[in-house]
Amino acid sequence: MASSSSRFLNKSVSGPFLALVAWLVTLLRPIHCNQIPLKNLQTEAASSEAGKIVKKVAIIGSGPSGAATAYFLRKQSSSDLTYKIALFEKEAELGGRVSSIVVPGHDLDSVEVGVTAFSEQDAILNDIVDDVGLKQDIVSAYHPNKSAIWDGQHTTPRIPTRTITWRDWADMTRLYGLGFVQSMHLTKDTFSTLSRLHEAIPIHNIYRSMHQLDAADSLWWTPSAYLRSKWISGKFVDEYATASIRALFGQDKFDSNAYHLALALNSLIQAPLRLKGGNSKLIDGMIAASLAEVHHSRQVMEITNSSNDSVRVRSRSVSKEEPEEFETSFDSVIIAAPWASTGISLPDLTIQPATVEYTEMHVTHFLSPFDLNPQTFKLEIGDPFPDDIMSLPVKTPNPTGKPHIFDFFRLTKVQSLPAQKQRPDLNLYRLLTPQATTPAQLLSLLRIPKECAADPISWEHSHHWPFAYPKADYEQYPYFSEVADNIYITANIELIGSRLETAVTMGKNMAKLVDAQLREQIGAQKCQVESIELDE
Repeated sequence: MASSSSRFLNKSVSGPFLALVAWLVTLLRPIHCNQIPLKNLQTEAASSEAGKIVKKVAIIGSGPSGAATAYFLRKQSSSDLTYKIALFEKEAELGGRVSSIVVPGHDLDSVEVGVTAFSEQDAILNDIVDDVGLKQDIVSAYHPNKSAIWDGQHTTPRIPTRTITWRDWADMTRLYGLGFVQSMHLTKDTFSTLSRLHEAIPIHNIYRSMHQLDAADSLWWTPSAYLRSKWISGKFVDEYATASIRALFGQDKFDSNAYHLALALNSLIQAPLRLKGGNSKLIDGMIAASLAEVHHSRQVMEITNSSNDSVRVRSRSVSKEEPEEFETSFDSVIIAAPWASTGISLPDLTIQPATVEYTEMHVTHFLSPFDLNPQTFKLEIGDPFPDDIMSLPVKTPNPTGKPHIFDFFRLTKVQSLPAQKQRPDLNLYRLLTPQATTPAQLLSLLRIPKECAADPISWEHSHHWPFAYPKADYEQYPYFSEVADNIYITANIELIGSRLETAVTMGKNMAKLVDAQLREQIGAQKCQVESIELDE
């Protein structure tokens, strides 16, 4: 793996070249009347309805970016143009990385097993929540008062994550010098840049837009290189910054960039929000508002351009013993899912979507009447135990040649449930790991008495996310949103950090891009018709 300095040198060479390519492509994009072949405005994929032009758009993927694309595309409808939206989801349930479950037999609100969260700073997402009538359902998600960092052999002193007192500032300064204070300023600057990026929507090329905002370097720099450029180094980078990125994105510092770092640091001090009844309600609300025709358990196999400028989508049902195949024409197709997960054939590509490597994450929730075992984390029994433990990559094994504990990203005591009738007090834990956990590994986390009559773990639920977060390999990233004529992919905005707000931002950007492109084509076609009529 390349060092942070060599990565930056490589990226600084390729970055301006990509920006030049983006600029040249943009010069070629304007469409004039004589550049579009004449065709009737009422094609197989576009019809007229009560004086309106109706355009058919397919969206592949019902996660937050797909649902938001449908939601914002519906908002682009006007008196002269409306959209007929079809949403394809290969799974039986909608939502993608947004997933909520209920703990059976317990008086608990839904538990989020997805790898998403939002906060008061997420302007676009909060506007959607308000618009679909869910504002009254916003509640505070669990946020630990203190966190600790586990390096494989030792646990650091407790770190403030919610209310930061003067004593906390003093402790953090003692541990990390001015790194903690300076990083908070960097986080504010990052969110200011993201706000300006939102104002630049629609964006066709993410790198060019970031370059125009004088913020592109942060896409290329690893967190270590970026912090060193701001005179922040040493223990803060190796410990606090690294643990923060692993806790939020499940990535090491060489697999992310300065924006991932800022988002990770902000997530530790900004209390997260959720929707009562589950964040899945947000997905349902956006899709309902879009009036989209939803196709559950429908896998898209191939997307091709047709001779009449429409796009053909070939799909099949996956819930039947004998899959049924379908072929439908659309004016535009939007791929709102990790490209590596789709398996779609795209023979007409002008820009090849890259195979981006993603972080694999396992999310495990479990209930136990027992507390976490301090000795597992090399703490003394009776010492104050943190509610939240972030981990560093395990480097040094113990004398037996094995790590003291299996590798994990984050372990959190989410909630304590008081005893009811014959049920003892219970603790709800959330564990994020790179690999599936075994029952023995979960039990090793708990302080279980030798003579124990109670069930150590009364309930467990694990979910595997093979495409949790994209790694920051920007030589592989698709910088352009349009990868073929009228075929788009949302993934490029994940360059600046994959989270719920980023996903809905991708959807808003894609809806505006597609709407502008289709209106441009309609205008050019009308212009060409009028030109022919004048000639006659």
